[in-house]
Amino acid sequence: MNHALTMTFIARPLLNPILVFRMVKMSMEHGISNISAFAFACYGAYLVGIDRDIEGGHMMGRVATEMTKR
Repeated sequence: MNHALTMTFIARPLLNPILVFRMVKMSMEHGISNISAFAFACYGAYLVGIDRDIEGGHMMGRVATEMTKR
């Protein structure tokens, strides 16, 4: 999904949020992996960009940062 995410960003931008949300859901259901941080960072960007939820986006950014430290 990570590879598809970068491709949909350019080719099919409307599919991009669906992949991000699916990656976040899978990380929550099955545990985190090495690319989960990227999914949570993208989710935070969507929270800020689409919903104007700056606090939620900041929180997801912090989650992603903590994941990369581990």
